[in-house]
Amino acid sequence: MRFMLRNLTLVLVGFAFVSAEGLAASPDVMPPAKIGRMHGYVLTHFYFARPATDPRTDCPDGMTMSLRDDFIAQLPAADRDRANQVTELGKVARMILATDHPKNGLKLGEQLTNKDMYGGHNVCDNPADYESTEFKTIDYSGVASGLNLDGTSDGAATASTCAHKKFTNADGTPAIDNQMWRGFGCIKVYRRDGNEDWDANIRTGEWTVLMEVSDPKGGGTEGDVDVAFYSGKDAVTLDANGHIPAGLSLQISDDARFHATTHGHIANGVLTTEPVDFTFKYDNQIVHVPWVFDAVRFRLNLQPDGSIKGMMGAYADVEKLYQFVVVPQSIQGAVSNKIDCPGLYTALHRLADGERDPATGVCKAVSVAFDVEAIPAFVIHPPAQQQAAAQGTP
Repeated sequence: MRFMLRNLTLVLVGFAFVSAEGLAASPDVMPPAKIGRMHGYVLTHFYFARPATDPRTDCPDGMTMSLRDDFIAQLPAADRDRANQVTELGKVARMILATDHPKNGLKLGEQLTNKDMYGGHNVCDNPADYESTEFKTIDYSGVASGLNLDGTSDGAATASTCAHKKFTNADGTPAIDNQMWRGFGCIKVYRRDGNEDWDANIRTGEWTVLMEVSDPKGGGTEGDVDVAFYSGKDAVTLDANGHIPAGLSLQISDDARFHATTHGHIANGVLTTEPVDFTFKYDNQIVHVPWVFDAVRFRLNLQPDGSIKGMMGAYADVEKLYQFVVVPQSIQGAVSNKIDCPGLYTALHRLADGERDPATGVCKAVSVAFDVEAIPAFVIHPPAQQQAAAQGTP
């Protein structure tokens, strides 16, 4: 995943790393994972920020139509009753694949195998070739998580962004940009009452992201610092309770494409860093596509126990975001999760507010927000690089 980090912001409570005396007095505090001047962390949670808002307020007309129901709504009237009788997940997927386009008339697809569920021309792999009848988005300017990415108070167009509505954070912070939430927020599986265990892929070792923050260069708690991000080479391990423990030693990826280093400054408990690109490697059973984000900012709170929690805001290219989130699910996954593929695809392009093309004025990326949590971990560099890394000299 390519991360463009512009004015990366981590809000650190005191930004004081735990001392040995503090550990003795507070047995629940995680020991810092420090090598030289660099404090290491491993991400334990990283997923779309989903505010604890009422879906009846966000989506007053209800959740958006499922892929199955939208498909049936577009069939010729004579075919709809027969299609409505198909409810079993595999049979619904076969029906959609066999018919290909509703205008062609209904085909049930009994001859299709599970292997046929992947690849080929279909409504989720090629959403631009299909229509949607009723895809619902969050259209009001209420509460949502995120950061102010474009620097405006009202979402007015700038040289690099398109006009859009703003949200307000739950803590009252105004001018929040999160167009991705407008697109995904009326799909049940992406809300807080949908699938909650989005971090299983971290615990099973399918991806690892490491972070380093140096001591301030002038000493004390404020001043210039170095910040680094890496895809990890190692999978995390779990304790007896199935949790990721603090203090793991994790190697960075050998591939320099998955490394990013930048500089920043700590003042009044806030760390602001200079822009940096970060390619985030992601591989699991069905997803082998890097995440790509631009203009990333983090706002993270240093917790009393040594962990960090907070928010990432960024822009995500619509095509790449769709390829990462939707396409690997196949028709079966989209049917199961009730994702109207062409509806979501069209909505994200309509909602795009970032990476504006100066020639056309069209934006190709949506603002996004992610919840982030991390715990101390020793970030291990190759031997030839370890000394320089420990000194915070990327």
